[in-house]
Parts: sequence; structure tokens; C-alpha cells
Amino acid sequence: MIKNEPEKISVSKLDAARRQLDCAIELWFADKDDVSIHTLVGAAHQIIHDINRKNEHKEILFHSYWIKDEYRREFISIIKKSINFFKHADKYMDDILVFNPLSSVLFIMFSIRGLEIVGKNKSDLECAFLFWLTLHYPRWFTAEYLRFVEELAPTDFTDGIRNMSKGAFLEQIMRACAERGRSRPALRIRKY
Repeated sequence: MIKNEPEKISVSKLDAARRQLDCAIELWFADKDDVSIHTLVGAAHQIIHDINRKNEHKEILFHSYWIKDEYRREFISIIKKSINFFKHADKYMDDILVFNPLSSVLFIMFSIRGLEIVGKNKSDLECAFLFWLTLHYPRWFTAEYLRFVEELAPTDFTDGIRNMSKGAFLEQIMRACAERGRSRPALRIRKY
């Protein structure tokens, strides 16, 4: 036995996906390396997607009610291109990819949705991410989903946090969650 050997841990496929996803979200809010974020969330998405397909939710992540029909084709095109480039060298040995980091945002969004479909509650990080996204890309979301968010966070509240940096926004949301002891962001976040 090696001295100071780390303890072994038991991890399910969904636990692994959640951990990869939440780590990618933390890196995203901290404006860290886009390729690493994309690789992590791509791995999480693949696990979630495979589990959803096994449960007969075929391609459900690509057909979420969160995405407007007129943006669906664009979403699918963005989401599939780069993940294989970052995982494999056999197909893309000498290629250079012009990568759009926005595709990581879409992977994160639909990985969260995929976890929801298999019955997992959103983590605080996932809630914070979706809240930030609806404030900055509302055109992507259906009116129904935006109404749901507006019920949670009135306009005067969202106006106060919309222009925060991603890091400051996350800090405020996580602090509010901790103060309220909730698994969802609280609505009374201090303005700075």
C-alpha cells in the first residue's frame, strides 16, 4: 500500500456527469480556459444524453422546449462540431478548429435540462447559470420559460444584477443560496 494513498470513491454515471458539469460551470463563471470547459461539459453531456436515450427520451436534449424552433437548427449545428475535435486526434490530426465558446454555453444549458429529465434537481451552480443566461440571452428562451423566471425574479431585481461580472454574479447568487439555506437562488441579493 502506498503511503498517503487517496481514498477510493464510488461514483455513478449521473454523479460523474453532475460533477463534470458543475466544475465546467465554475470554470465558466471564473472565465477560465474555454477548451477545458468545453471538454468537461461535453463529457457530461454525453453521459446525460446516453442515459436519456436509454430511458427512451431519444434526442430530447436537442428538442428541449427551452429552445425556440427558429433557433433549433443553429443550436444543433453549434453543439456537435467541436466536442469530437477536442477528444480525438485520429480524425483531426492536422486540423485547426475555429472554436466558438458559445457552444459550451449551449452544452451546459442542455446538460442541465437532461439531468432534469432524468429526475435530478438543479444544483445551485446550475440555477445560477440558467438565471444568468436568461438575463443575457432572453431571445433563446420561450415566453413560457421567461415567465417562469420572471415569477422568481422581478424586473427591478434583475436590472440590479444584469451588468455584474460573471464572477460577481455567481458570488451573489451563491451567497444568497447559503443565507437562505435553499437549493435555489434567493431573490433578495444585495446590490453592490
